Amino acid sequence: MEPEGTWEQLAITQHGVLSREQALTAGISVRAIDGRVASGRWRALYRGVYLAIPFGESWRQRLMAAVLHGGPSALASHRAAASLWQLDGFEPAPLEISVKSGRRIPGVIAHRRRADDDPPMVPIDGIPTTGMERTLLDVAAVVPLRLAGRALDDALRRGPATLDSLRAELPAAGRAGRRALGRLLDERDDQDSSAESRLESMLLRVLRRARVPLPVAQYRVMEHGVPIARLDFAYPDHRLGLEADGYRWHSGAERWREDLRRDNRLKLLGWTVLRFSWRDLRDHPDRVANQVRTALEQLAQGSLRRLPLR
Repeated sequence: MEPEGTWEQLAITQHGVLSREQALTAGISVRAIDGRVASGRWRALYRGVYLAIPFGESWRQRLMAAVLHGGPSALASHRAAASLWQLDGFEPAPLEISVKSGRRIPGVIAHRRRADDDPPMVPIDGIPTTGMERTLLDVAAVVPLRLAGRALDDALRRGPATLDSLRAELPAAGRAGRRALGRLLDERDDQDSSAESRLESMLLRVLRRARVPLPVAQYRVMEHGVPIARLDFAYPDHRLGLEADGYRWHSGAERWREDLRRDNRLKLLGWTVLRFSWRDLRDHPDRVANQVRTALEQLAQGSLRRLPLR
């Protein structure tokens, strides 16, 4: 009698995949394993790793098989981990793992790490994966800086990663990852974690790089003690608001009407609101910074003129 329930339950949590060691631990004999493979009931994906339950083939299934083949220390890492964490800019693509030792795996990118390097493991959809901080460190070494920055902004918005927790992880990085992530962290401060969209993070960095005084994030405008609007950023002393407008959040007729009503109320209260699109921030960051700086100067003088926003 074979302990069917034990190995089947494990395989179900692993996208139908099972390693030889796991099967033996579950009580299946070597002869029984070889018989299942020979008869086609189990299909070898890698040496010692089998598709034991006929799940539909998927990227996660192949990644799970690669991790099992990599041995007990193997983790999904780098771009594969970023995809599992669903970080901005990453889709299921390369099969990428981190290992301490082992042979090459066809079709899999295996990164060697030091014998004393044991990053925290987080199971995501049943797949042993590097933690958020380590994932950001690893991807910073293998992707363009701008893409790593997108992932970092996403992680800071969502948590639990913070600037402090990422800085604490820096010593564990390789030279390339440490240098790239350190540069990205230097461009950000605690205000980035309060930016609710990628566009807001972009706007904050544009202002910082241009040495424009930084605004207050997520500022609530009150009228008679009642909040009437929440601005992405604001300079309350000047009654100047900044909005990073993405199509996703500001599209549709009803949302458009709500924005008009809100802006009219803000104008009656003496507020000026400057709006910037993704293309403004990407293609014309200097123009954006100059408009904000000019608005601040003119509002301080009490003589704001109509500014060209495009």
